[in-house]
Amino acid sequence: MKKDQLVSSSILEQDNSRVLYKADRIKYYKKLSLYDYHEAYEIIVSQLHVQVDEIDLYQLFSYIGDIVDIKLMRSLHSMQSKGIAYIIFAHKSSAQQAIVLDNIALHQQAIVLNNPNPCYQ
Repeated sequence: MKKDQLVSSSILEQDNSRVLYKADRIKYYKKLSLYDYHEAYEIIVSQLHVQVDEIDLYQLFSYIGDIVDIKLMRSLHSMQSKGIAYIIFAHKSSAQQAIVLDNIALHQQAIVLNNPNPCYQ
């Protein structure tokens, strides 16, 4: 087995000296896949710092309620964050409670949240 194959099989992603291993990513996505889009509500988070990733958003919003999905918009060429994310909560009440985090600093930059909207799959 080549060294590159060994590294790529154990490390899923490296971003600004932050290494996320497969086990962390699998645990994260298993948690998200427990819920479906039934009665889900979405909030849009904007003005995100370029170093913010899905794990940061999950850690910030998960204590409020059950998260169905997190979609961080990235550049196709550089994979750098575009500063906007869609967070889908399993319940309307959780999405409404998340609004209290409007203007909170994440990576030393204030984030902006919109009002929750229902998701229709």
